[in-house]
Amino acid sequence: RHEDYYGGEDYKKFAERLIPTLARRPDVAKSAMALLFPRLAKEWDSSAQDNTHDFIQRDQRRISTQEYHRNYFTFGRDARMLSRAEIDRIVTASDPAPFLAATLKRLADEKTQTYPSKFATLLMQISDAVYSRPLLTPALLGAILDHSDALIRREDVDWELVTTSNQTRLNKIIRLGTRKLAKAQRLDILNLLVSHSAGLQTRAVIIDYDAQAHGLYGGEPTQSLQLFPPEKTEVAISAVRDQVAKACEAGAIWNEPNPILLINVWIRTEGGNAFTEWLKHVFADDVSIVRLANEIPEKYYQYGNDGTRII
Repeated sequence: RHEDYYGGEDYKKFAERLIPTLARRPDVAKSAMALLFPRLAKEWDSSAQDNTHDFIQRDQRRISTQEYHRNYFTFGRDARMLSRAEIDRIVTASDPAPFLAATLKRLADEKTQTYPSKFATLLMQISDAVYSRPLLTPALLGAILDHSDALIRREDVDWELVTTSNQTRLNKIIRLGTRKLAKAQRLDILNLLVSHSAGLQTRAVIIDYDAQAHGLYGGEPTQSLQLFPPEKTEVAISAVRDQVAKACEAGAIWNEPNPILLINVWIRTEGGNAFTEWLKHVFADDVSIVRLANEIPEKYYQYGNDGTRII
């Protein structure tokens, strides 16, 4: 977005104008600035460039991050962001459930609206923490899954560059957090994703994504995206498929945030004709047909010079 701020000026030329030539020791000043602002180091071809991942930079509240740079100019915490103490109280607790529930209730009670919403900010800050330190535990995952459906229904969509919803943010927490864990710890996460009583949609999305990464549906495997051993994922996706099928047959599927997403998981993983038989029952009932028809259209966010439109 530098064109918006600097009238389209080439970023490298802009960086050249920031070289501290008037400093008492320009080389030292330049190295310090390169560490504070990695983008400058990149444009300067500086050996002092810090290649710390964006997630870690945000978790460390660095001045170079879009989310935290205001703190250094207001001499205090940006009111739109949650404090590190609030985030740590959730992600480091042996029982995160009460802290997460209390935080979500407080945010829901607040009348001040921000963009992105504080719910979206909370999920972003949790994902940074679980990746950077790492801190994803079954207890934390369980607490998140308990609230996942309500968070997904809130949407809190950010469409500045790439459309990002709370479902996307929840996926990021689980995938980033799992990626930093040892094999045994990853299996604990997978077991909870299969067995937890809440958050079927989020659980199914994560396991389905891993099944696709392993090529279990016939596509090419993508090793860099895999979280769990293929044999474990194969068992897990079968178990989740059965949960989705049960929800469809009981009618509970219509209470999910996105029934079509879960139905598609069943379609991809169906080995027999159970889905076809269920669909026949749906088509035999007028109310069920209307429910299905209402769920099929997808929502898209179109962003342009005239603003944002939901299609």
